[in-house]
Amino acid sequence: MKCIVCGVLLKEGEDLICKSCEDQIRSEALGKKEAVKKETFKITKGQEYQKKKTIKDFKSLAEYLEYLKKNP
Repeated sequence: MKCIVCGVLLKEGEDLICKSCEDQIRSEALGKKEAVKKETFKITKGQEYQKKKTIKDFKSLAEYLEYLKKNP
């Protein structure tokens, strides 16, 4: 039987894909997962910063209190 990806004869214990193709596919999938993870972190990091505002981030106490009313 041959590998469905590259066509190399399969060794005993290999099902449809040879070991080298399986490793390559796995590494590509992990790379994409890391890229998505980094992009998600970039997006959520900005949202977390907005949630962590303190009184020092505002010009007046009234402005800070207004912010607290809108963002409990």
